Amino acid sequence: MLHPVIVGKFGGTHGVHGWIKVLSFTQPAENIQKYLHWFVKVKGQWQPLHIEAQKTHGETLLIKIKDINTPEEVRRYTNCLIGIEQNQLPTLPEGEYYWSQLIGLTVITTDGRVLGKIDYLFATGANDIIVVKDRDHQEHLLPYINNVIKSVDLAKAEMHVDWDIDET
Repeated sequence: MLHPVIVGKFGGTHGVHGWIKVLSFTQPAENIQKYLHWFVKVKGQWQPLHIEAQKTHGETLLIKIKDINTPEEVRRYTNCLIGIEQNQLPTLPEGEYYWSQLIGLTVITTDGRVLGKIDYLFATGANDIIVVKDRDHQEHLLPYINNVIKSVDLAKAEMHVDWDIDET
């Protein structure tokens, strides 16, 4: 798996039969259960994960991994990332993007200056925020709104923005 889409991570163990808690990054959180093929990143390597069962306990999603039957065995997955292949995601309408597609794009202002690369995004109540890191590892926060984002070219790995560098 070359470029997984991160959809969650594992929390702590649950009970004595090898169940583990799942922290979903999907919106809504229960959407993570729709993905059929999960991968887990253990010691820097992605490996397929075979889910035997899943259930909810209150608002917490729990899964049982095939052939894992004790808390000691499942503990090795605590805090490990959960990924899926990009092709499991629904196709978005033209002009819409998954955050995972935007991470790593070079951000260029309308006057041709390179602001940096998209490091991550996060949601706020009003709009999403793009965090761009420049060459000096300084973070610049840009609102992900139509007035700022002028174009996205995934093939060129570029995002063009109407933004004054001095505003960030």
